[in-house]
Amino acid sequence: MFFLNKAEASSDDVLMSLGRALTNMPDLTDKFYIRLLADNEEIQNHFKNTDFTKQRKLLNGAISMVVLFDSGDETAHRVLSEIRRTHCKKMMNIRPELYKVWEDCLISLIVEADPECNKPIENEWRRIVSKATDFISGGYESGK
Repeated sequence: MFFLNKAEASSDDVLMSLGRALTNMPDLTDKFYIRLLADNEEIQNHFKNTDFTKQRKLLNGAISMVVLFDSGDETAHRVLSEIRRTHCKKMMNIRPELYKVWEDCLISLIVEADPECNKPIENEWRRIVSKATDFISGGYESGK
């Protein structure tokens, strides 16, 4: 018996991928921040006074909210709306361009950690994460 690779993936495939990634790489959030901060001085400055124990917990929750946001989950929408508000120009001043760095960092680690993450699943990850980060960065100027 053999299995054909699906040409498309779903948000359920992404949730399964996240579970496999976290199982295979329990320190994914540590590696995420090491990679995210490695080469970008602007990002390093945003995290200068960060409590990374707390930040890693926030990231775990945020990744789940990003995935759930795609399905229209109300809690995820509220959480991402708060991130959108606090990350705007007047507050944390997280420029929209920096979300692409965040996306690439996260997805590269997922691909690395999930042995079943094929191209359709990676593409679905990109679609879902971009939808959430586009929403967040869309409030950059107004904070709304």
